[in-house]
Amino acid sequence: MTTLLAATGAAAMIAGALGPWATQLSVLGQSSLPGMDYGGVAVILLALLVTLLAVVDRPTLVGACALAAALWICIVMYGLPGAVISAGADEVSITWGAYLALAGCLVALGAALRRERVLAQAQGAHHAAVVGRPEA
Repeated sequence: MTTLLAATGAAAMIAGALGPWATQLSVLGQSSLPGMDYGGVAVILLALLVTLLAVVDRPTLVGACALAAALWICIVMYGLPGAVISAGADEVSITWGAYLALAGCLVALGAALRRERVLAQAQGAHHAAVVGRPEA
């Protein structure tokens, strides 16, 4: 179940990275700024790694990759409007692609944390069975 949840998060990361991350409004009109121009490739690579690591059941690494992608997206979302305005745009708005990619990271991170908890509980139950006393 957590593998499917992590894969769903990774799919959202990829879909968001392929979508627009911002729109700019200038005297020339409105245009979209695709995520692929602003770090979307890194997000896609991390999403593929999240999926692979979820399949081989490495929840700590899944969480680390999802967290790295989320931090990257947050840095881009913070810096992108200022950079585009400095380049001559009048107004910049972050759009659905960046938010979807970020949400996908959070879903994958949640799946990793859930899997970690399940593994810790199983290890605790095993330890209690080996030692011969119930867990507190």
